[in-house]
Amino acid sequence: MAFAFEKLGKILSLEQEQGYRNKAVIGGLERLVPLWQKEAREESSDPQHLQLVEEVVSLLTGYGEKDPQAREKAIKEIMSRLTGGEPQRVSAGIDLDSPITKLRGISTVYARRLERLGVRTIRDLLYLIPRRHDDFSKLKTINQLEYGE
Repeated sequence: MAFAFEKLGKILSLEQEQGYRNKAVIGGLERLVPLWQKEAREESSDPQHLQLVEEVVSLLTGYGEKDPQAREKAIKEIMSRLTGGEPQRVSAGIDLDSPITKLRGISTVYARRLERLGVRTIRDLLYLIPRRHDDFSKLKTINQLEYGE
C-alpha cells in the first residue's frame, strides 16, 4: 500500500508547490483519481487501508471545480491522513532485497511481468541476464543482400 500513497504524496506535494492550480498531472487530479484508486486497492486488502483510499477519493472528487482555498484544504486534509493513516515503515531506504516496486518507473503491472521471469527483488533484477541480443543496427535492404551472407 505504501507505494501508491508515496506516489500520491509526491503528486500532492507538487500540487502544493504549484499553488493548487490543478496542474500537477496532465488532465488534472480528477483524471488521476480512478487510476490511483485502482492501484491502491490492488496493493492491499486491509480494511483500514481500503477505507483510507475511499476517503482520499472522496476528498479529490470535484477538485477541478473547487476554488483554490477549498483545494488547499482538501490537499492538506489528505496529506494529514496519509501521514497519520499509513503505517510507518522503519527503513533506512532501498537495498538489494527491497521489492522492485520501490524503484522509480516500476509499476505493479510491470512488476507482475517481471515476476514471471523470477524477478521479485532489486537483486533479482541485477542478475537478470538476457538470453539473446538482436543487433538491428546493420540491417540491409533486399537489393543489398549478397549470396552466402
